[in-house]
Amino acid sequence: MPRTTNNETALRQSALQQTAIAMRAIMNANPFIPTEAKESAIALVEGREMPSAERGKPPDRIIGRKEVAKLIGKTEKTVDYYGRLGVFRRVRLGRSSRATGYSFASVMNWLEEKEA
Repeated sequence: MPRTTNNETALRQSALQQTAIAMRAIMNANPFIPTEAKESAIALVEGREMPSAERGKPPDRIIGRKEVAKLIGKTEKTVDYYGRLGVFRRVRLGRSSRATGYSFASVMNWLEEKEA
């Protein structure tokens, strides 16, 4: 196995740091990537350990208003109203105003608060 010199090791570390910087910039420019996913990916590239709370945690998913209405026991109009008020985090897919959904985590958080 060939030996690596200190200079080669430094070059590899520098390239890894540049990759992490580029990834952070690209991910921060994309509003559709959840913050947890961004941090996990950057931690993986940098060789850091992810916090145990994040390990195995499913990413936040986007659900439609019909599914939200079923979950909360309200009408779809009420779901739209709550979305406009900011009760649930609305997610727009692309530039279309018709392609919208809601953050599953925000709906579940609202349900938990309501039960408490």
